[in-house]
Amino acid sequence: MRRASHRAAGFAHRWRRWRAWRRARPFAAGLLMITGGTVLVAVSWGDLGLLRMTGTAGAATWGIGGLLVVAGLTTWADRARRHFTGTLALVLALTSLVAANLGGLLLGFLLAATGGCLALAWVPGDPDEA
Repeated sequence: MRRASHRAAGFAHRWRRWRAWRRARPFAAGLLMITGGTVLVAVSWGDLGLLRMTGTAGAATWGIGGLLVVAGLTTWADRARRHFTGTLALVLALTSLVAANLGGLLLGFLLAATGGCLALAWVPGDPDEA
């Protein structure tokens, strides 16, 4: 019985740490940027023969998707750069409409644009955290 309560206490402690980490940064914004970049690449390079892109368009899709993933990870890692990464995500989302299958069939565009807007709108709860 004691061992089970010790495991439960350890899980509760890790859960509290995770929640504190997640709430101290624009987590949803980064998650949407990462998901948007992944969707852009997945739609254009998936096994949908109709949408397969090669050459310059395929490289642009990989570049935009990769930059969106990096922007999302940077948003998580460095809260102070959220304005830069949010703006970058919005610009990349708009670029993806032209360069990457209409922004990953609009799904990647919408995810990336929403993530960029959330990053720009996020405000730390405690002034000491910023």
